[in-house]
Amino acid sequence: CYCGEKSLGCSFAYGAKQCQCENGYQQRNGLCQRTLSCEDNPCIYGKCITIENDFLCDCESPYTGRYCEISTCVETTCHKGKCERDGHIEKCVCPPGNELQNGTCTKTSCVEKNCQDGKCIIKKGKEVCICPDGYISDKNGCKKAKCLDKKCIGGECKVRKGNIEECLCPRGYTEKNDTCTVGPCTQVTCYGGTCKERGGQLVCVCPDKFHLEGIGCIETQCRERNCFGGKCEVINGKEICTCKTEILCVEKNCFGGKCDLVDGQEVCTCPKGFEIKGDACREISKVV
Repeated sequence: CYCGEKSLGCSFAYGAKQCQCENGYQQRNGLCQRTLSCEDNPCIYGKCITIENDFLCDCESPYTGRYCEISTCVETTCHKGKCERDGHIEKCVCPPGNELQNGTCTKTSCVEKNCQDGKCIIKKGKEVCICPDGYISDKNGCKKAKCLDKKCIGGECKVRKGNIEECLCPRGYTEKNDTCTVGPCTQVTCYGGTCKERGGQLVCVCPDKFHLEGIGCIETQCRERNCFGGKCEVINGKEICTCKTEILCVEKNCFGGKCDLVDGQEVCTCPKGFEIKGDACREISKVV
């Protein structure tokens, strides 16, 4: 037990240290220190009054304590926060994640939850996790949702959007009654296409511009028609020619030029240095 150089003795009583100090010294902050007087201006925010060999601080409002060092708020009430004074200015100090709104410390950001793969929001003053599809919220954040209703024998059960349970089966298997079984299309070869069940029969469906030959889909091409100047396409298994649409002049020949239909009238257009005469473009004669 130590009370400093000006100590006459040190002891403990009821768990507290008791210092016996020399004359002119008193226990302060666990040590024997020189006794203060009003000449030392010990009262920080108050008036010092001498009482026998001691002094008393008459504190200004709202300060209290032996030396008027403790500040208390008078005008400010901080709900869910702590009021502190800086000189004569009162202010509210809110906990982390809170902001002062209308005199109340209101939670505005998440501090306790990280929500892992989700998003944390403040709802009615509480931290709430908004979890992505396939996840559910618990007290620690977001955790992967587990299927409760589907057994999904032979496959894997996953929770989709809206917490809908879905059974994922291996390739070539289909789900029936919560069990992955061999699909009927495993017995059909359909290269380049898709096997589908239609009307109780298995058919191979080919993509556009492809048709089925044997066990696969091949590109559809014209074989019999050339469609000179046009385009050949196979539509519903038939070769069809699509010709270019051109409007031709009937009455005028426009030899040496070009005939166009303008507002329903046949008009000849001649090259530079020529003019139309009759049905032909003739060189413009130069006047000497």
